[in-house]
Amino acid sequence: MRSRPKIAIPHTGIDRSLEVIGVTLLVALWVVALWAYKDLSNGTSIPVHFNAQGAVDRYGSKNTLLLLPIIATALYWGLTLLNKYPESYNYLRPLTPENAAAEYTKATKMIRLLKTSL
Repeated sequence: MRSRPKIAIPHTGIDRSLEVIGVTLLVALWVVALWAYKDLSNGTSIPVHFNAQGAVDRYGSKNTLLLLPIIATALYWGLTLLNKYPESYNYLRPLTPENAAAEYTKATKMIRLLKTSL
């Protein structure tokens, strides 16, 4: 693989907005999970899986409430780290010094949208 140019991509207003929305939603996920967690007693089991008819077929402890926020946080920060290195992504067309900035901008915006949707 040829060396790709390392270009600093400036953040636009949309980029900053997506970051703020993403962090806000992540914090909200933690707040809701911790609020529900504190209201449950230690012996409480919660439904964690439903079959095709909608009936519960597996239960878990109240600690499983924290699994989703933990996974979401790991994905969010992992994608944040990945977004710092757009030259490491795979691209459909060959990168040249002329088109690298445009391709990096599109790729980093896509990762920000993915982070916000997660």
